[in-house]
Amino acid sequence: MWALYTGNNKHAQFLKAIIRYFPAEIISVAVTIITLSIKNDYAAKVDDQLMLIKELGLCLLRSPPKKNNVKLEFINFGWDTMGKTKNADRYMDCSIVLIEFSIKSLNQASVQTFIREIFKRFQDFALSMSANDTLFRKLEFLLVKVMMTSGDFSELIGLENLLGLLNYFP
Repeated sequence: MWALYTGNNKHAQFLKAIIRYFPAEIISVAVTIITLSIKNDYAAKVDDQLMLIKELGLCLLRSPPKKNNVKLEFINFGWDTMGKTKNADRYMDCSIVLIEFSIKSLNQASVQTFIREIFKRFQDFALSMSANDTLFRKLEFLLVKVMMTSGDFSELIGLENLLGLLNYFP
C-alpha cells in the first residue's frame, strides 16, 4: 500500500481515500504516521493539509486513539495548521470536526480556549471580503455540533463569546 501511495502523483486524494475507507480502528493506531505524512508531504499546501486533517478527524471520531498524547498531538497539529490558512471554508470545515474531537478528548478549559480562537478567526473572516452565507451556515453548524456534543453548552461557549458573534449575523 505504501508503494502505491508514494508512487502516486495525487497524494492528497490517495491519502484521503486511505483515511476515509480503511477501517477506523487501523487508522487510529497509525495516527502519528499519517500526521507526519500530512505534515511532511504537504508542507507547502495548507489547504490540502486541512482537508486531510478533517478526514482524519472524522475517522478518529469513529474510533479515537487510546493514548491521550496521540490525541493531543493530533489536535495541536490541526489547530496549528488551521492558523496558517486564509481559506475561510477550509478553516470552518476543519474547526467543526476538531471542536467535536476536542470536546470528547480534552477538558473544558482547553475546549473553551479553542472555541474563543475559532470565534476570533471567524470574526476576522466575517470582516474580510471572504464572508458569505456558507461561512455563516458553517458557524451555525459548529454551534449545533457543540450543543449536541457538550454536556453544558452555555458554560462551554460563554455568553460573551455568543453575544460577540451575534453582530455578524444578518
